[in-house]
Amino acid sequence: MKKAKRLLALLLVIFALVVAAIIPASATYNNTGKTFTKTESGVTYTYKIFKDDASWYCMTGLNVTPIIYHTKNSGAKTLNFTIAKTYSSQTAYNFGIGLGITASAEIVSATASATGGMTQTTGMSVAASGAVGATVPTASNTGYYKMEICYNFDKFRLDKYNGSTILLNIYDVLPKGSAYVAVLYSSNNSSYAIW
Repeated sequence: MKKAKRLLALLLVIFALVVAAIIPASATYNNTGKTFTKTESGVTYTYKIFKDDASWYCMTGLNVTPIIYHTKNSGAKTLNFTIAKTYSSQTAYNFGIGLGITASAEIVSATASATGGMTQTTGMSVAASGAVGATVPTASNTGYYKMEICYNFDKFRLDKYNGSTILLNIYDVLPKGSAYVAVLYSSNNSSYAIW
């Protein structure tokens, strides 16, 4: 009886592994239906554009408030703009480099053209007024809070084709919208995320 149970358990594990291998994991990147062509050394290549539909943002490192520590249920705390910072506008190509993307400027420009994406980020200046900011409510989690200039962006994957043969994948990003100030939270004052 014990051998039969072990054999049945082993067969169930093998079945689960086979099913897992057959069913593909859901793709992060979805086909936009948009393409562009580019001629290199007399050969015309087609680039198919896929987009990650998740929401992505980057923190610029430009804090506009000091970091505060808040203890849950100890009373509300205020974050005031006491540090003047300016986020300078930059090209989508340079924005991507800052995120570790190595797509060429020409590819970034072609992606923006094909998708209607932004080719330039928008700048932002925050004055050190000390009177504008945000309040961390008393019931907020214990941890560290600050305000920083952030920027949203879209992630793309481009599949490069020669005829029907895929040659390579290129990863690309494009800025989205305008720079903004967000409240960031960290439980340990090292890994911050938008609160």
